[in-house]
Amino acid sequence: MVDMRRKREMFCRLLGSCSRVTVLSHINPDADALGTALGIYHLLKKDGKSVEVVNATADLPAYLDFMPE
Repeated sequence: MVDMRRKREMFCRLLGSCSRVTVLSHINPDADALGTALGIYHLLKKDGKSVEVVNATADLPAYLDFMPE
């Protein structure tokens, strides 16, 4: 547990030092993957970061068109 806490602190410190962040999803993402990526996007934007979400799949399924941004 201590090791995970230390890793989390290191990650937060590293992320805090970044002004630009790229969020990646897996290939052929489902709604959970895109929803998570967009949630992270909005949290980081709120923190003043420049954020982009990148997806390697050329076309996303039409049923995901309701998702913002």
